[in-house]
Amino acid sequence: LDTTCGFPVNAKDYHEKTFRPSVPLKSDFKHLFRVVPAEIFLKSFASDRSHMLDKCSGKYQMPPPSYPAISTPENKNNLMDSFVNMKNKKIGKIMN
Repeated sequence: LDTTCGFPVNAKDYHEKTFRPSVPLKSDFKHLFRVVPAEIFLKSFASDRSHMLDKCSGKYQMPPPSYPAISTPENKNNLMDSFVNMKNKKIGKIMN
């Protein structure tokens, strides 16, 4: 997430200033986190940047980064949705 916290910042301060847990939210909007062991993440995460494309025009909404899209020998396709969609329980552990 984007934040205005300085750097470096400890995890407790980052969490409180970024997610503001003291602010009441409807259950549909509660914060969820996917915790994935680093080894699994590095082997499985891939992003072909399709999430950056405008759905109507198919063009990038903002210029893409200059470095190559993220892929692994096992995964070349976009798996970002698999990590972002909290209904998908196959990867990592969902926590609040």
